[in-house]
Parts: sequence; structure tokens; C-alpha cells
Amino acid sequence: MRILVLISALFLASCGADTPNGTSTDVTISLGQSIASGAVGAAGNIPSNIQSVSVEALNAQGAVIAGPVFAERPNFTLTIRVPNGKNIRFRILAYAGSTGSGTVLYRTTSDPIDLEGRPVSVPVKMSLSIAVSASATTISPGTTIDLYGTVSGNIPPATSPLLWSASNSAGLGTPSTNGGHITWTAPATTGTYTITANIDPSKNPDQDPNIVGTIKITVSSAIDTTPPVFTAGALTDIYVEATGVTTPYTFITPVATDASGLTSVTPSDTGPFSIGLTVVTWTATDNTGLTSTLAQNIVVQDTTAPVITAPAAVTVEVTGTLTSVTLGAATATDLVYGTTAVSNDAPATFPLGTTTVTYTSTDAAGNTSTATQVVTIVDTTVPVITLVSTSPYTVAQGTTFIDPGTTVSDNVDTGLIATVTGTVDTATVGTYTLTYNVTDAAGNQAIPVTRTVNVTDQTAPVITLVSTSPYTVAQGTT
Repeated sequence: MRILVLISALFLASCGADTPNGTSTDVTISLGQSIASGAVGAAGNIPSNIQSVSVEALNAQGAVIAGPVFAERPNFTLTIRVPNGKNIRFRILAYAGSTGSGTVLYRTTSDPIDLEGRPVSVPVKMSLSIAVSASATTISPGTTIDLYGTVSGNIPPATSPLLWSASNSAGLGTPSTNGGHITWTAPATTGTYTITANIDPSKNPDQDPNIVGTIKITVSSAIDTTPPVFTAGALTDIYVEATGVTTPYTFITPVATDASGLTSVTPSDTGPFSIGLTVVTWTATDNTGLTSTLAQNIVVQDTTAPVITAPAAVTVEVTGTLTSVTLGAATATDLVYGTTAVSNDAPATFPLGTTTVTYTSTDAAGNTSTATQVVTIVDTTVPVITLVSTSPYTVAQGTTFIDPGTTVSDNVDTGLIATVTGTVDTATVGTYTLTYNVTDAAGNQAIPVTRTVNVTDQTAPVITLVSTSPYTVAQGTT
């Protein structure tokens, strides 16, 4: 009852003379102007799944004399021009799609009225739409088929269950819960049988009892008893490279033939598929409901190795015979397994020069990939020369000059000895310059260092007396 309360609506048609010759009437119909008798919802409560409605006018013989005319959400008001006449009825359908497309959700036909050019009201109560389908519509005697019923495009709810009847009801099986499915076994007598589904009036008394779903089943002794035949006796195995945890695949439908025609050729599984083997069963169904099957293997394999992103190349200044280096982090991703572990063959410390570090990652399928990083240890630091002793350095003229020398320090090389250019002539007083230089094994030349050497006269003058001392001279002489 509540389902109908929520989805029942009332059309109210206001009619009036329109054309000058009085041969037709413009009828305006609006959905939801008021509520049907027995409903408890508020006026104008239109189900949200309705997207469009259509209206047709029928004459007394049931022929369409005007329409269909469509109205779209949200304005479910339309006008239809109808020839005047007696016993005119209006057929109204509500759809799940626009412009009369999609599932018919609700339907009704109004009571007959006379259109004579004067105002008239037409109350129209919408009811649930019922649709019936079958696994086959042409069968041989004794064949059992499946019948399916929907209410407004959905599985019948408990508030509006389906009841089934047939022109040969003895063949009906036990319906499923709420009557969405039932079987029917054809009798021995050939002919055309009508099977009908209607909503249980004890559960939903507001439903129009004239709104039913029907299907006709033809029972024939000359029916095809041969199932469909697949053209290929066996189907080729399909091998697909994995693109993720599951992998989609678009099948090419195998060809099947049947004398009575085919209704479908469908696979048991359309994917996406996991790694490994999946057996897909193709089923061909003919118009009599006979089926045949054919198996096909689809194998999803992982032969794609992870993708490793190695750290960028790095260049580091040498700090000694071996140098510590911060390499950075490598990452690896796999289409199937996501992030995978990465290892490398880097030494704990690096020697001077270039070292290639190799990163390796292996996924769960055994696919391995590598990437490399170049680590370069460079020596760009110049040696440092330090003078031993002082500068300027003083040496006495005439003595032997012994160079105090230098010491050399370097961040890598040991035992470096500076070379010296320049000379000191101790025989000659003067100022002399010595220049010291050295180059390490990496070719780094030190900043030259100089020493000033002063050769000085450090011997005092010698005075020698001429004649004797004491020396005697006469008084009064020069």
C-alpha cells in the first residue's frame, strides 16, 4: 500500500472549447495536481524517478486519435488537441528517461468521457507498470521456460508482489519471493498460450486491476530441437599481459548458428580478470530456448618487470682515501604488485673516481629490472705549502746557505715534496727570492709560496796602524 501511496499521482484534465468550428478540444493535463482516492501523500508528490510523461487520446474503439504528446521534468504539464467525440479516453505513461525513453514506470487509461467543447474534469490515477519476459517464446510440448516479471522496471517489492496466471495454469511452477520469477511447462497440446502477471490486490488495493503484464508463448510440435552450433570446434586460448591487479579484456564473440535463429551468445565472465587462468564458458541460446556451450581459456600473465627510479647522479668532494656518500632513495613500482623492494650493490665508502651503483627490484612473478646511479668522487682541493723557518731568512755573506725547506699537506696524497726555483749567492750581498710549488696526483697545483733570503755582510772592518806605536816626534817640528 505504501509503495503505491508514494508513487500514485492524479492527473486532472481541464477541457474547454477551443477551435472556432467546435470540432476539437484542447485538453490540458498536469501531473500531480491532486492525489488519488485512498492515497495519503501530499498533493503534487511526483516520484523522483519520472523523467517524462506521454499522453494519447483514444476513441471508443481504442484507436489513437491524438498524440502522443510528451512533457519533460520538471514541468509535467502538456496540452493535447483532441477531436470531439464520445467515450474518449486518455492513455498516460510515465518514463524513466526523457521524451518517452527508458522503462515505463507508471501507466493508466482514464475512464471514457465525452468531448463536446464544454469544460470537463478527467481524474486519472497512475498505477505501477508491469513487464513480463521469458527465456523463450516458441517451445516444444513439455519444455519448461523461465518467466520474469518487473514492477516499474524493478524486482517486485513486498508491498506490490506479482501473481501469475496462464491460459494453461497447470504448467505454472512455484513463484519466487514476491513473484519476480516463475517457471511454466508447456502442455502436450500445441497452440498459443497467454501468461499474465498482475499485482496482488490484497497487498496493494490501490493498483488498477486492469494494469497487467502479459506474454504469449507458442507451443509447436514442429519446433527446433537442435541446439545452436558453434562454428569453431574449439576456441584459441587468449594470452593477455597484466595491466594491474585485474586486467580488462574485450572478447570477440564466437560465431554460432541455429535453424530457428539465435537470441544471444554470451560469456560466463566478462572480466576484469586476475593473474592466471580463467575458463570462460560461451553459451549460445536459440529462439526456442535451446543452448550449447563452448569453453575458452584466458590467461593473464605478468612478464613486465617493475620500473625502478634510481637517484640522480651525485658528485662528492673527496675527504680521504675513501669517502662516505649519501646516495638518495630509489623507488620501484609494478603494474600488478604496486611498490616493490629495491636493493643495491653500493660499497660502504667510495674511492676516488667514478663508481656505478646498480639498483635491482624483483616482483612476485620473478620479473627483475635494474637501474643505475653514477657516483663520482672528485679531488679539486689544492695542496697547501707551509714554509719551515722564517721569511725573510738572513744568511751571512760568505757562508753556506742551507734551505730550511717546506712541508706539504693534501686531502688525499701523502709524501708530497715541493719544488723550489731560484738561487742564493752567498758570495754577494743582496736579496734573493725562492719560489716553492707542488702538484698533487689529481693535478691540483698548490698556491706558490715564496721565501725571501737576505745575504748580508756580517764581518766588522779591520784597522792596521802605519809605523810604530808609540810613535815619537820632536817638539816644535811638523
